Amino acid sequence: MGQFRWADAIPGQFNSAMSETVSKRQPENESAETRLLDYLVSNQLLDAEGSERAKKVAAQSRVSLTKVLIELGLVPERDLLQAIAWTTDDNLQGECLL
Repeated sequence: MGQFRWADAIPGQFNSAMSETVSKRQPENESAETRLLDYLVSNQLLDAEGSERAKKVAAQSRVSLTKVLIELGLVPERDLLQAIAWTTDDNLQGECLL
């Protein structure tokens, strides 16, 4: 069976720049949170300062990074969900971002 692709499921919603980003994924040993933040920064959905702030708040408060990004208003929920979809795959072996 072929691999599911969001771009096939929702034609016209994703551009080639995002496809290039997906093909340049980070090594599998990096955390899902690191991949997510890298994606958000590289696609100009979050600046480097916001990324560091979110990591710090998530670590100090023990709240999930995704919740911190939304609660602090750093990334709109729709953009965050799209980023999660692009940065996760079958190789995460149980990592959960939500």
